[in-house]
Amino acid sequence: ESYSKLAMLERSLAQMKPYDQQALKKEPVKRYDDGTGNAPPQIFDRYGNNRNRKPPSDINARFRNVSVSFLLNAASAYDAMGQDHSNYTPGLVESTFDMDPSLTLESEKPEIYGFRQSMLLNIAATFQEVFENEHSVAGIMERMKEFASAEPDPQNEEEIEFVEAAKDLLNGMEAQSPIALLATHRLMKIGKDTNETLQSCMERERTVQLNLLEGDDFQNWAKSGAEAGEFKDWKHKTVKDVTSDEIEELLG
Repeated sequence: ESYSKLAMLERSLAQMKPYDQQALKKEPVKRYDDGTGNAPPQIFDRYGNNRNRKPPSDINARFRNVSVSFLLNAASAYDAMGQDHSNYTPGLVESTFDMDPSLTLESEKPEIYGFRQSMLLNIAATFQEVFENEHSVAGIMERMKEFASAEPDPQNEEEIEFVEAAKDLLNGMEAQSPIALLATHRLMKIGKDTNETLQSCMERERTVQLNLLEGDDFQNWAKSGAEAGEFKDWKHKTVKDVTSDEIEELLG
């Protein structure tokens, strides 16, 4: 992945207005009558709710997070090489700004980009069979342990890379907070639903992140002063120790 692009993306997101402040239209004037100066009749149901009261509407709903989607699109769909520019030549980079890479042949690409690649996509493709058939974090980790413990053929570079990739992925997962790991997995599974939107996923992730920040794991890690990946004193020893009720509580 391109570190400069990730830094740009992070800065741009930090500079954007919060969701509830993204508005292009002014809120309409609230009236407490029917336009004639007379208050509309109030009809209450048996629970005490005014049945004539209209639910509030958000006139700026279609404008919210549009800038976020444009930013993500600009950082991925139209520049998916995932590499930093090097040996900058004036005019060469600028000439590709309006070019859709999906319409550019390999032979026509400027050499400064090299081949398009994504570490995440490479991992997904390498372990596709695992991710498709294992539906739990514990199951995925068990499969990674099998791959990581294998003895590759010293003469086979692909086998060596495969085993090393499994080790790196397994070590990374084991270094994380078990409850945070399961929460992330649950968020990804929920987000796969075709009825989910960017807004609903971001709001759900925000809730989970805030709950995790208030939890024991984050508080203990913050007090320890340990670097990322070095802290071991998590509340749960393994992902198998985390209950489904704890994950549901994080989701709010």
